[in-house]
Parts: sequence; C-alpha cells; structure tokens
Amino acid sequence: MNEGRRLSGRFARLNPRVLGVLVLLGSLALLGWWAWDTVDAARTAQQHAAALESLGQSNRASWREVGGEALGHVYGLRAALDRLDRNLGPLRPAVSLAAGVSPHARRLDMALRTLDLGREVATAGEELGRAAEPLLAESEEAALKRLGVASEAAIPHLYSAQEHLERAAVIRTGVDRFALEGRLAPFGRAVDLLDRALPPAQDAVRQLADVAPAVPSLLGMRGPRSYLILGQNQNELRATGGFIGSMGLVTLDQGALAGFTFGSSYQFDDPGRRPVRPPQEMAKFMNAGVWYIRDANWWADFSTSAAQVRRFWEADQRPQVEGVVAIDDAAVGAILDAVGPVYVAELGRAVDGTSFPAAVQERLSRPDALQSVDTYQGTKSRVLGQVMNELVARMQALTSDQTAGVITAVWRALQEKHILLALSDRHAAALAQERQWDGALLGGPHEDYLYLVDTTLAYSEASRYVRRELRYQVEADPWGKVTRSVAEVTYRNTYDPSSASAAEQFAIGGLYWDLAARIFRTEPGIWGNFVRLFVPKGSRLNSIEGLDYPPRYTHESGKAVLGGYFLLRPGQTRVIRFDYVPPVTPLSGDAETLYRLTIQAQPGVSPYPVEVRLTLESRGELQLSKPGAATQGDRIALWRAPLEHSTEFSVRLP
Repeated sequence: MNEGRRLSGRFARLNPRVLGVLVLLGSLALLGWWAWDTVDAARTAQQHAAALESLGQSNRASWREVGGEALGHVYGLRAALDRLDRNLGPLRPAVSLAAGVSPHARRLDMALRTLDLGREVATAGEELGRAAEPLLAESEEAALKRLGVASEAAIPHLYSAQEHLERAAVIRTGVDRFALEGRLAPFGRAVDLLDRALPPAQDAVRQLADVAPAVPSLLGMRGPRSYLILGQNQNELRATGGFIGSMGLVTLDQGALAGFTFGSSYQFDDPGRRPVRPPQEMAKFMNAGVWYIRDANWWADFSTSAAQVRRFWEADQRPQVEGVVAIDDAAVGAILDAVGPVYVAELGRAVDGTSFPAAVQERLSRPDALQSVDTYQGTKSRVLGQVMNELVARMQALTSDQTAGVITAVWRALQEKHILLALSDRHAAALAQERQWDGALLGGPHEDYLYLVDTTLAYSEASRYVRRELRYQVEADPWGKVTRSVAEVTYRNTYDPSSASAAEQFAIGGLYWDLAARIFRTEPGIWGNFVRLFVPKGSRLNSIEGLDYPPRYTHESGKAVLGGYFLLRPGQTRVIRFDYVPPVTPLSGDAETLYRLTIQAQPGVSPYPVEVRLTLESRGELQLSKPGAATQGDRIALWRAPLEHSTEFSVRLP
C-alpha cells in the first residue's frame, strides 16, 4: 500500500515534465510535417508548371492528347497551390503587419502574393479546361453540332477564366520581382513565366469569350442559317482579294449540314435577269457591258461588295442568306491540312493542303483542259467544287484533333484575311468588325492612312507575277500637321513568256481591251491594273504620275481615293507617284503624339516592302512606336518592313 503511494507520487512529480516533452515532440513533429508538406507542395507546383510550359512548346500532333495531359497538370497545379495556401495562410496577418518594417517579412509577403497570383491563373486554367472538355471528348455527334453545343456551354467558363486572369494581372502589379531572390528564387522564376504567359493568355481568352456567344447562332443551333461562299482567286487580283471564280451556298441547321452547292460562279448568274451596268472603270477598261455576280467585289470594303453580291443573288429570286463568306486558296489549303487528305475525283487522287496546288496545276496542264478558256475554267471549277464538297462532308465526322485543327486554321485565316465575313447577325457582325475580320477600311478621322488596292482589269492571271514596293514620304510642321505627302509605288512584272510552259501561258492569259484602238488584243502575261490609293477624306491632290490614262479622284467608304489605270507588260517596271496633302492634324487630347499612320494590307497580296519616312520640325527627341523604326537626328523618323498585315506607326514626344 505504501509502495503504491510512493509510485503515484513520483509519477505525479514527473508527469508535467513528461507531458512537456511529449507536447514538444508533438509540436516538432507537426512542424516537421508542415514544413515537409509545404516543400512538397511547392515542388509539386513547380513540376506541374514546368510540364505545362513544356506542353506549350510541344509540337505533338494530337490536340486531344496534349489537351488532356495539360488539363491534368492544371488540376494538379491548382491542388498543390491550394496546399501551399492552407499551410502558409495562417502566416499572412503577421507577415503583412511586419512587411512594412522588416525586409525579410516583405520578401515573404511578395512570395505569398505570388502564390495568390498562381492560384488565380490556375483557377483560370481549370475554367478553360471545363470549357474545352466537350471538345476533347470523342463523340458520335456531328462535329459542327458538337462545336455549337460546346460553345454555348463554354460561355460561363470563359467569362470566369477572363475574370480570374484579370485578377491575376491586378495582383501582379503588387509583386516586386526583385524581392524574390535567394531562397525565394523559385517564386521569382514563376513570376517570370507568368509575365511571358499572362498577356497572350488574357488576349486569347478575351477573344474566345467574345467569339463563343456568336458560334451557336452561326452554326444554326437556333434555326437554319444559310451563307454564300465566295471562292476568290488571288492570281486575278480584285479589291477584296481576288476574282470570284467559284461560289456556293451552305445551309446549317442544328449544327448539321442541311444543304450545300458549290461550283463555277458563271452558273450563278441568271441570263434572263435584267442587265446591270458595271462600275465605270470596268466598262471603260474591260469593255464590259454587263455586270455579273462574279465581278461584284469591286469595292475595297468587303461588306459593301458583299451587299452587292446579295443584291445579285436576291434579284434572281434565290433564298435569303444570313451572310457572305469569302475564302481563298490559302485558307482552303490550311483547312485541308487540318482535315487530312480528301479524294478528288477530277484529280484521280487524294490531296492535302501541301499537294493540292501542284495536283491542280498538273490537271490543268492536260490537253482536254487546255482546249479553250471554257474547258480550262470548267476543269478548275470542278476541281475546287469537288474539294469543297468533300471538305464540307468531312466536317460532319471530324475527330476532336481534326476539329481543333480546323478551328485553328480558320482562326489563322481570319487573322491573315484569307477569310472575310459579312454577317447579318448583329452580335457576330460587331465581333467581325472589332476583330477586323470584315475587311472594313481602318483609320481614325484625324490620323494619316494608306491603303493600296490593286484591281486586275485585263482578262489575265498575271497578278501572281507582279512585285510591288511602297515608299511613303511625309512632311509635317512642329505640331504634327502634315504639309505634304508623297507615295511612290513601284510595280515589276516578273513573268517571262520565254520560259513558261504551254499550260502556264494558257493559265496566265493576256487578253486586254485597247481603249485607244477600241479592240481586244492579246499579249501573254500582260497586267492591266486599276490602282486605288485610299487616303484620308479631304486630301488635296497635287498630282499622280505614271498612269496610262488621266487619274481619278473619288470617294469610297469614307475615304478619298486617288486612282487610275495602267498596263504592265512582262519585264516592265512602273512607278506610280501620288503627291497630295492629307488633312492630318495631331490627335485632340493627346499632346504627346505628333503623328499616327495606319497602313492597311490588301487581302490576296503577298507581303511587300514598305518604307515610311517622316520629316518634321521637331520640338525634341522623337519616340517611335514600331519595332525596327529609327530616327535620324531629331527631324526624321524612318521605318522599313514588309507589309504582312495592317499596321500602325506613330511618333511621340518623350
């Protein structure tokens, strides 16, 4: 009994110390687990981020495979960042309080903000994953219907992703990158990665969020939609990209193909229709007495030309359409590459985007195609019609990878003006205008503007052999008011009849109207061009040199148009010089910008060299907006580059 009491007393005396040791050991174990879990979460987040960056640079063909793998890494990244937030979250109040007085606390505060930045980006990635999941999954549903349904379901996820990326951009403004060095260097590298990825991601998600609401209606998910498809031949250049050699009608209903016809544009004119007089220039320089639908794209503004196409269409009592879509050979080739080889009966073989041009040329070189202009054009139209019919039929049964490829090809073609849209749907039309997919004329009311537009007015496909250069010289006073502009366009016809095959000579043609003699003549490879230089409305014309006939000063789509006609024979060079004074003044409300110029690129024209030289009585050192631009002293700004797409050039004071 006494022994038991003694043991009990000893235990009572030892118990507080034992309990203290046990608590200390437990705390150390808990702290160790916390530290291990935090480090593991950080390491896991780094691994997922590195994998995502690697996938972004991957050239793997399977979009479905890459997309599925990327989604897995996005979800893993988000989970790892959530673990970090749970572990480090309790430290936030103390760190935030101490950040103002302790450099170490401030650095830790920057790391916590980087964590918040990463969580917002990862959440945006999750939302994008949910938006893409219906397209990643294989389905028996028609591809266009699947796209229509997926687009509608994606809208809230895209808006959510957009909001999270906007929050991330706001958080980034509060992160001091230079504080993330030493042991916090991994956070710094994460910020560097996000700095590269965040702006393009914001732009891409913004565009997707804008486009998605328009897709269901365009695909007929809310009722049948019919569109005219214009095949533009850039080898016979016209204002919107090329001669309308082929055309068709497509009808979509609930994302399914309800009807499709495509063939030569010549078959779409009703010979019994009351004749319509063509534009004055076509009548004069082509001796055209009647205007046809194939020549309706006279105006540089695509919506205006599309409206004329619809007027011809409706005059023949054809069904109403909800839009007009122009497409050229480059867009067809890109879509062919995305879909995969299609069999073309007229060619006797399957072709993809790479082999298609050579296969067409080989078919057009056969004797039966070269019998006459009609047999040549008929063969060409049959080939393109069969390709378009095969492509449209394949659209109903695309895999997820093919669907992604087609979307990418169409998107790129829209950006590069190989596809132009004129749509009746108000939301879709506003979207096309905002994205410059509608072929509208650009430029603000007080800005300088140049748009060189060439239109073939000879019966010839010599456009592909013509090379051009543009030199633009501008003089302005110290306040940015333009006092004189001179645009010089140099054209060279590189066609060589002596080295051309019989098929090439037949394809190029060379029939033109000799206005002076009032007869048709034939010269292989000759190019008859009506050049139009669109400049700001109100420009005062001094002179145009280098034309064969007197110049014309007209107005079109809110711009002044300086133009005229000339013939360019093989081997010849011609310089057309426009001397004028545009009513360009500095922008109101922007005291620093002295001058701004928009140069628009014509669809169907290959990139060509452009040089802009601005001379002004400067009030100080000049700042230029374009990469590759340079100054010569404090009076001259110079920019040289190939005109691959519409571009802006501006000069500011520091």
